[in-house]
Amino acid sequence: MNRVLIDGMKSFPRVIYPLRRLTLTKLRVPGVLRGTRTGNLVKLCKEFNMERKWTETKVCQKMDRYNKRTTTTDFDRF
Repeated sequence: MNRVLIDGMKSFPRVIYPLRRLTLTKLRVPGVLRGTRTGNLVKLCKEFNMERKWTETKVCQKMDRYNKRTTTTDFDRF
């Protein structure tokens, strides 16, 4: 019981992923049952406004900061 099924809908394929690599958030889409197909999951996430709520979380903001920092060059920094 140390792996879960992950479905990233757009940029991440549906795969079995280890729990130790995940960062859990308090976001929970209502109506998602065990074995829900990708199409139904996309519909439920749109109704729940998952994209907007995800961008407001601290985890997303931290990931954005990290990505911006790694892509900047010395000319951008100084």
